Amino acid sequence: MKLESEVPGKYQEAIRKLYPLFESKSLSEEFPIEISSLAGIGGINSRSYEFSDSNEEKVVVLTSDSLSFYHFKYEKWETFKQELILILEPFEKIYEPPFYTRVSLRHVNVIERSKLGLTDYSWSKLLQPHVAGELSSSDINSENIQSIFSQVIIKLDDNIKVGIQHGFVKSLESEEVCYLIDSTLFKEERVSTDETITTLDQFNKQSGRLFRRCITETLHNKMEPNPL
Repeated sequence: MKLESEVPGKYQEAIRKLYPLFESKSLSEEFPIEISSLAGIGGINSRSYEFSDSNEEKVVVLTSDSLSFYHFKYEKWETFKQELILILEPFEKIYEPPFYTRVSLRHVNVIERSKLGLTDYSWSKLLQPHVAGELSSSDINSENIQSIFSQVIIKLDDNIKVGIQHGFVKSLESEEVCYLIDSTLFKEERVSTDETITTLDQFNKQSGRLFRRCITETLHNKMEPNPL
């Protein structure tokens, strides 16, 4: 209710050095009412408050019922986690939430063959069969498939679910056809503020294992993974 009736000035001041750019938007302007309702992102008159770093590579989005952190130049979890803590600590100090009702972690992976030197490799050589689907069929030339996209939600252990959407997307830079693997791990139950980071640590490990099971050894090696 506090966020419905006033601009979050104290929170803005607390993170302003890291996120100096500020913008307020009406959620009804960004999303149709039907979508807002389905996504559970507030009522018709709800607003979002966006705080960005000077390069606009990292964005904190605050609404009356959610706090989100987007990193568009993500490199590794350890750095992301420390930046997230710097966002959470002042939020919890100012608003004192007793718990969170939903915690989620999303990874968006786009496989661009040209950047990995894999232009001559078919998708069936890079993706596991349970992901590739028709792309791995011997009866179909995968290069003739112009559009493919799938969505699935899977229930895991400990009341954790994962939503996965994957398929073809085009590079904004080159128009090259790339493959998207977009996964969101989430828990829709009460999570205490003390358990939030531990929960997200668990999600990150599961997300890494999930992505690894989606790709072949060939693609894995070409991505040149480094041990931490």
